[in-house]
Amino acid sequence: MSESERKAMREAFLASVVEPARADWLQVAELGPQLLSLWETAKAAWPTFAVSSEKFAMYLGDRAPAAASGCALQALHTTDLYLACACSVGAQNALVAFEKHCANEWNRGVARLSLTETDATELKQTLRTRLFVASTESGEQIRRYSGRGAIRAWYRTTVVRAAIDYRRASDRMEHNQALHELDEQVAFVDLELDYLKRNYRDEFKHCFHEALRSLTSEERNLLRYQLLEELSLAGLHLSSIARRLERLRERLLERTREHLQQRLGVDAGELDSIMRLIGSRLDVSISAVLGGAKE
Repeated sequence: MSESERKAMREAFLASVVEPARADWLQVAELGPQLLSLWETAKAAWPTFAVSSEKFAMYLGDRAPAAASGCALQALHTTDLYLACACSVGAQNALVAFEKHCANEWNRGVARLSLTETDATELKQTLRTRLFVASTESGEQIRRYSGRGAIRAWYRTTVVRAAIDYRRASDRMEHNQALHELDEQVAFVDLELDYLKRNYRDEFKHCFHEALRSLTSEERNLLRYQLLEELSLAGLHLSSIARRLERLRERLLERTREHLQQRLGVDAGELDSIMRLIGSRLDVSISAVLGGAKE
């Protein structure tokens, strides 16, 4: 590949990286050659279909880690992202390769659900539509795959969720013995939540700090008094203070959400999962950040 083509890959990648991470990725040395190497490796892993170098670079840019480095890019499952990209752009033979690659995960996901052959066929078609047909503004669900973990594990979780939805819609879930077996499958969803906790902890910390800095000194001190010093707030119109504290918490969550959306560029569904984890730990996070002297 010529130098101009490597440059085009680099520019395509950077154009897709969300701010403010783009400025950091601009400083990564040898980004163009690294992108070329990842593309060539992925292309060799999937010889039955093709994705252009620039499309692949753009797809990686959309999912680039916020912490810019060559190592961070190498840590992604880039061959799996190449497969997801091919499915998303409708590359010939890509869907066949995807289903062959993930066949065991489909079997494991539905094996204990006691589905009839008709139900299994209907569920698989429903899942194909969700994954590969752009029925919403966010596009095909295959685009939600971030490359942080193996695509097979991601697909297995997706299968379990689709099966749960299917059962609920069928009105048979409450009376079917498979409900007890389904509980074991829901553990896959818990694994995904564990992944969110591990991988977005630092991103949340940064965005949460940004949200706190947007509060006034008086508002930060009010949170500090109530959470750290455990004052009773006697004589300070408790109902009014309680309402104000609740509004502050809501504002912090909303601003943190806005910062995360800008920083991560994730879709609404994944962002909602992250925010559910954050909401349950809000008071602990405020206490940890506001542990200094009063302003």
